[in-house]
Amino acid sequence: MGRGTCPQVGISPKPAPDTRPESPKALGTTPHPTQPRNTGPVLLDPGAVIGGKYEIERVLGIGGHGVVYAARDLEEELDVAIKLLSHPTGRIPAAISRLRLEREAEILQKIAHPNVVHVHAIGWLDEDRPFLVMERLHGRSVHDDLVEHGVMDPPEAFALVQPVMDALSLAHAHGIVHRDLKPANLFLEEDGTAKLLDFGVSTVEARDDRLTHPGDVLGTPAYLAPEQLTPHVGIDGRTDVYGMGVTLYEMITGRLPFEESAALLFESILFDPPVPPSVYRPGLGADIDAILLRAMSKSPERRFETMKTFSDALEASTFTEERPRKSDIRALGAGERERRRVRAATGATHSSD
Repeated sequence: MGRGTCPQVGISPKPAPDTRPESPKALGTTPHPTQPRNTGPVLLDPGAVIGGKYEIERVLGIGGHGVVYAARDLEEELDVAIKLLSHPTGRIPAAISRLRLEREAEILQKIAHPNVVHVHAIGWLDEDRPFLVMERLHGRSVHDDLVEHGVMDPPEAFALVQPVMDALSLAHAHGIVHRDLKPANLFLEEDGTAKLLDFGVSTVEARDDRLTHPGDVLGTPAYLAPEQLTPHVGIDGRTDVYGMGVTLYEMITGRLPFEESAALLFESILFDPPVPPSVYRPGLGADIDAILLRAMSKSPERRFETMKTFSDALEASTFTEERPRKSDIRALGAGERERRRVRAATGATHSSD
């Protein structure tokens, strides 16, 4: 993607070496307290202005590759979220990090969908660190909802993820694979809308050799499909079918299909059969077991061929019995929440991340 101005996504040109933006000192930055200087995130102070118009308000989250801030677009008078890369490290060269963020902006523009976070612009803090300006969402991740409220009933879980599955079908039609599906990357807005986050490790089929190195494992370990752990094996939409299968499994059982220690986890993903979800949540229909186990098959050829066929199978199953209306998803009363917690206590114990 070029760095000139784009009519759909405002892309600021990369600053030339002699015209860099304000220095970190002028911007107001603070080294992350748990990291040595120059090796971890450098946090922007509240009130700092970057890109000439984005005023930093607070940190929303810190991840392995960068920091997400709540900010204000002073020109448009709009609340936004800004995703800023960490300082480049030897493990991930600066050029690769830049390309990944630029590609993420390109992908989010290409698959504009109401259930995918919208990107407004891309800019540069300095010549090594671009940032994404995105819509600011209000609510919390599905992961955080599970931690607070316990497992979801299958109809509620499906009502949340079905539109996200539609968005993924659109992405796959463009050759885009997310490859990091998990409850933490599904955001639940206050009105009940679910939005898909973080295309930062997504891949564009047949285009991304330049963004990975031999032996790279991209994604979150417990949610990885076997092919993501196998060198020289192609990634396609069926990788996301696996990730969505694991995500739904966790949403309705509070458990992961493989919960071994780090040393054994990859071996289990590659060789062991997953525990049927009904083991952790008695009373689930046999068809739900069959559908989720098929989605999590070791071989992509044995999974649902597309996200649409996976969604259709769920919709035709007991997964959707007594499905709540979208407007009711976040309006469940305290009594129903308590009943869900009781069911979770007798059938499953939540395991975070």
